Amino acid sequence: MAILAGRTRRLISEWATLGGGRPTTGRQVCPTCAWAGATLKIRKKGVRDNRPRVLHVITSLDEGGAQGMLYRLCAADRGRVHHSVVSLMSPGIYGPRLEALGVHVHALGLKRKRVSVLAILRLARIVRGSRPSAVQTWLYHADLLGGAVARLCRVPRVAWNVRHANLRPGETKRSTILIARLCAMLSQLIPDVIVCCAEEAFRVHRELGYDAQRMVVIGNGFEFAPTTVDQSLAMSVRKRWGVTDSSDAVIGTVARWDILKDHHNLFGALALLKGAGVTPICVLAGSGMTHDNADLMSTAGDYGVVSQLRLLGHVSDVGTMMQSLDVHVLSSMSEAFPNVLVEAMAVGTPCIATDVGESRKIIGDTGWIVTPRDPNALAAAIAQALAAKGADPEAWNAQQARSRGRVERLFHMDRVVSRYHREVWQVGAV
Repeated sequence: MAILAGRTRRLISEWATLGGGRPTTGRQVCPTCAWAGATLKIRKKGVRDNRPRVLHVITSLDEGGAQGMLYRLCAADRGRVHHSVVSLMSPGIYGPRLEALGVHVHALGLKRKRVSVLAILRLARIVRGSRPSAVQTWLYHADLLGGAVARLCRVPRVAWNVRHANLRPGETKRSTILIARLCAMLSQLIPDVIVCCAEEAFRVHRELGYDAQRMVVIGNGFEFAPTTVDQSLAMSVRKRWGVTDSSDAVIGTVARWDILKDHHNLFGALALLKGAGVTPICVLAGSGMTHDNADLMSTAGDYGVVSQLRLLGHVSDVGTMMQSLDVHVLSSMSEAFPNVLVEAMAVGTPCIATDVGESRKIIGDTGWIVTPRDPNALAAAIAQALAAKGADPEAWNAQQARSRGRVERLFHMDRVVSRYHREVWQVGAV
């Protein structure tokens, strides 16, 4: 690892002295894109865009918290900064959404566990051609590869974005831990600033060896459109889940099938509640939340809770799903900034969450915080929440309103955009 880090440092130093070449002018087909028809727009005579330019490099544009934050950031800021995006892999689900915003997307088409020299050269060509004021990278592989290329191309400002809060062996992939350690070794050389999405992410990476002097904590931001709960729509959705009585309890969560999301904790809590005669429907959405996931079905069967589960897989309209729940439950053993809590609270759905990452800060006094990896504590909180909903509808409505009000006050995207402008990209205050 130390040898690799040293070689990378020497490579960066050598290329920096060479200047990295100059871009051409005009419009040409982007040689880097796996997406047919994608083009690279390079400065044309007679066309002026004086907005600062920020190029984002991200490992993939598939479903994920980092991808969602990147999308929201570009959507909120597109009138003030010219944003473009490079995915090291495929366009994923967010590529078309970004293009619909007018954000140009390049997809290099890299495969997992494979690094292509040609793709690196293509990335360098995009960086030079884009002439960005700053390159913002997202996730470890993009931090390492995109950050190094940006530094070699003499981009004025290079920023990393770390999203992990758990690098414990056995709970995180070994390859992820190795890349994070390599980034730590290079954190004094490549980035000008390192954005952490949560205080826990800051702590974990500082202990790993990241340069704390370059690190800043900027939480995730959200746009909050006026929301009125459509009771008829919620009842229609609940009927599709097999809920025929309005008094039946429905809990749920949006989380991929992953060890860190700790569905064992959730299923254990459901089993304890079932033993006490409480059997809420539990709606699960996210990658891997399908009946053909043999591991999930086997685990749920071991706990005896299969009949209570409604497995939705990927859900495009998360807001409607959240509105149709009585309570949202986060059972994770580790999180940095759990976006799903904000998304649930934004539509007035109170939350229960384990005390990980920024969960306590997000929920405050509007919901329930429990000890991680403790099914008894989680079961008790679910029982308490469902009892509160049934006991006093007026108080429950007030709790729903407080949930929405809290996240609107603390996590509005305008505040986050302003901090990225001033502290990260240094393109001026919003």
